[in-house]
Amino acid sequence: MKRVMTAALVLTLLSGTSALAQDGHRNSRTDARERQADRRDERQERKQDNAEGRGAQRAEAPPRSERAEEVLAQVRARNAARAEVREDRREVREDRREDRREVVRVAPRVEQRVIVRDVDRRVSADRERRERIERAQRQERRATNVYRPGDGYRLRDRDRNRSWYDSSRYRHTYYSQHRYRAPAYRYPTGFYVRTWSFGDVMPTSFYGQSYYLNWWSYGLPRPPIGTEWVRMRDDAVLVDVWSGRVLAVYYDLFW
Repeated sequence: MKRVMTAALVLTLLSGTSALAQDGHRNSRTDARERQADRRDERQERKQDNAEGRGAQRAEAPPRSERAEEVLAQVRARNAARAEVREDRREVREDRREDRREVVRVAPRVEQRVIVRDVDRRVSADRERRERIERAQRQERRATNVYRPGDGYRLRDRDRNRSWYDSSRYRHTYYSQHRYRAPAYRYPTGFYVRTWSFGDVMPTSFYGQSYYLNWWSYGLPRPPIGTEWVRMRDDAVLVDVWSGRVLAVYYDLFW
């Protein structure tokens, strides 16, 4: 029985406590809303007071003096003058752009002709200068009896990795100790029988490209710049391809 009464008392106390807590929560929310409404009213009143104060200040402000009006007029006049100057400059720039467009439309052909004429003049002057230098070099070598095959001519692709002709490195006449079998010789146009030797000049048809020899296959020395080994019946002849001059003859190389 005592236990039942104790439980009932505890439940009564708990229910009273919860009711008080709910009442307190409701009261706190009500107080918060009231405080917010009070702050809102205070802000509204301050705004009204500020607006009234500004209006009063404007109403009480003294009128501008004559000096202030004069200064303001000067400032406005100066700004207007600056605007006119800017407008004039803009118009001048536009006129200059139009002038440049007209020049570009009219002048290109004339300028191109002048440029081409100047380039042609410079190229011809450079060519004449190179020719004078080459003539002077050839005359100097002729005066000193110095001969180089292909001198004064444009080098060929076959002349790569070759050296200039040096008469001390090539025998003018040589009788081969070893003979090579070769196909039948095709006689060139205008062929005539004769024995070639150092210093002779061969006809152009005798040393065409079809008569060039693979010198490394027949134990021949590397030909210098502007020269080739060509076959002449049973002999191999080192000839200057520009002048036709015979520089060396290897007799009885083929059979």
